[in-house]
Amino acid sequence: LRVRLSKNCSGIRTGTSPRLSRNLAPAVATSQHRAANGKREASHTISCRNGVSAHGRSDLLRCRAVADDSSPPVDVPYVEIDDVEPEPAPVTRDGASVVLGYFDAFNRRDMDAAIQFISPECVFEDLGMYSVGMKGTEPIRGFLDKWADYPDDAVVIIDEIVEGDAEATGVVWHMEVAGKGMPLSRGASFYRLAPDGKLGFIRDLVEPFAKAGDIGLGVMNNLFPVIRQLPPSIARAFVQPLPQPVPEEGAASSLATKQVLELYSALDRRDMATVDSILSPDVYYHDLGLYNDAFEDYDALKAFFTAWADFPEDVSIVPDDYTTDGRGAVSIVWHVEVGGIPMPFSRGCSFYKVDDDGRVVFGRDVVEFLIKTGDATFPIMGAMMPVVRMMPRVGF
Repeated sequence: LRVRLSKNCSGIRTGTSPRLSRNLAPAVATSQHRAANGKREASHTISCRNGVSAHGRSDLLRCRAVADDSSPPVDVPYVEIDDVEPEPAPVTRDGASVVLGYFDAFNRRDMDAAIQFISPECVFEDLGMYSVGMKGTEPIRGFLDKWADYPDDAVVIIDEIVEGDAEATGVVWHMEVAGKGMPLSRGASFYRLAPDGKLGFIRDLVEPFAKAGDIGLGVMNNLFPVIRQLPPSIARAFVQPLPQPVPEEGAASSLATKQVLELYSALDRRDMATVDSILSPDVYYHDLGLYNDAFEDYDALKAFFTAWADFPEDVSIVPDDYTTDGRGAVSIVWHVEVGGIPMPFSRGCSFYKVDDDGRVVFGRDVVEFLIKTGDATFPIMGAMMPVVRMMPRVGF
């Protein structure tokens, strides 16, 4: 047997028949060896002979120990190699890289590869299609297989992504067919990794096909008295708690997240001066739950937030989860409560970009629509795709 221990030789113990442990590290390892008189411990550097390589068999290798304290060299009879196998390199978890890998497999229709990014206990909420999330790889794989039947030129395009957060990420996206933007396909998604480094929670939201505009704000205001009368158990049937807890207070380490959380807090306090200080005058903001187009200018956006401030004080936006360490971007999932009671059909996902001065320069809100088409969505989208191929290119 020839055994190479060129860079990994930790765990060697000197003695009659020292073993090489499975823990492999620096080329030269220092270990303790009791002197022949048994009265002292001397530190010795163990180095192995050149020109050997490990093959996982058990055999003997002659080595030599040289005392660090300039005492005479000590011969170590043997080093026994016992099923040597390198430990895997540490895995650096990063939400963005996991999601980009998932989308790459998804767009290639390689659902065998896509499902490898899903944790066994993953909860997947596609709130554009279903009211209740899927849990586990089996139903999620069935969902992915339905997408696999679409033509190869139908793909999801990521427009923005949160980078730099080790545990979570979020994206804004749209669909294209043959390089042409598909109408009513703009969305936002949030992802949190499970302890195994795979996706443990997913929320997808796509713009509703019908948008109520300013009328929607009036409708919501009329619904608040009804919601206050709902039994909490019924309300929770529409707004299920997430499998993961809300990040602890103070967990946000990025300026971007701190500013977005302060924006939500200011809206709940109806503190429009603080809202105004956080939003950039040049902000591009789009509420896809209510409007087809982004706000034309800052005055239009300010009027929208002022209308929200006119709601009763017990109406609040409750963050459920969010990225805490993204570089200049934040993804957050949330729901609306009225007097502490969750409002049905109020679950949403938002994405923000924040500049170095802490001002929001981009925002996209998407909220679940009250009508969900379920599996009927697939044939509807399939019928739209030939039409999209004949359309002129539309920018998003």
